[in-house]
Amino acid sequence: MKKQTLIAISITTTVLSGCGTDNQPSLTPDPIQAVHVQTVNLVDFGKNQYSDVQLKAYENGKEQLMYSDIIQYGASSSSLLIAQQKSNTIPYTFKLFDTNSQNELAQKKITLNSGDHKIVFAFGDVDKGYYELSVQNKPNISSASSDEVPIYILDSSDVTKGSQTSVTVEGQTIDNLPSKTLSSALKVPKNQQEMTATFNHNGVSKTCKFSTKDTPQMVILGPYNRCYGLSFLTSFAD
Repeated sequence: MKKQTLIAISITTTVLSGCGTDNQPSLTPDPIQAVHVQTVNLVDFGKNQYSDVQLKAYENGKEQLMYSDIIQYGASSSSLLIAQQKSNTIPYTFKLFDTNSQNELAQKKITLNSGDHKIVFAFGDVDKGYYELSVQNKPNISSASSDEVPIYILDSSDVTKGSQTSVTVEGQTIDNLPSKTLSSALKVPKNQQEMTATFNHNGVSKTCKFSTKDTPQMVILGPYNRCYGLSFLTSFAD
């Protein structure tokens, strides 16, 4: 008769005291916080001149480029600002630079929340030496009928003044619109080759022409009575 021998193996885990386990770094990285930003270049270097500026964001010693290499008044680009931290509120400093001289033209300090969708307008008049950064909420795009689309108006014809303007498009009027501020929505026909916006301030009228698409857009009155139609851009993570 065969004998069967059982061998018991005991594995003991010993935790030694005084090894400093509380001082070991956490293996869980801080979460990623993200802010979606669209930059609009409204820095006027003069009629028919290039507008060559850069916009950068600074956070906790880190620099992120938001806008560069699009040397045209009324141009726009989108970016995703990233911060790795526990808090979902992120303090930023936005700085506007002249690309060629790298002189700082303006800056804006602001605290944003992760998940925010913002539009940063870079206003400027080089001849008058005036520059300003304005951070505004991206509108909650309103719904429209199958043949209409919402537009949002902004008056940047004279960025040095804080005046209020009355704007009329297609018989619809927005009164007391502060300059450099995006309006509420106006619903207009889609895919129109030419429409007219009329801006009235203290008895003085300015008109400009613009076209519409089948998607919402900003209609911006710049200097020299010209309107710019800009789409709302999204970052790749939207």
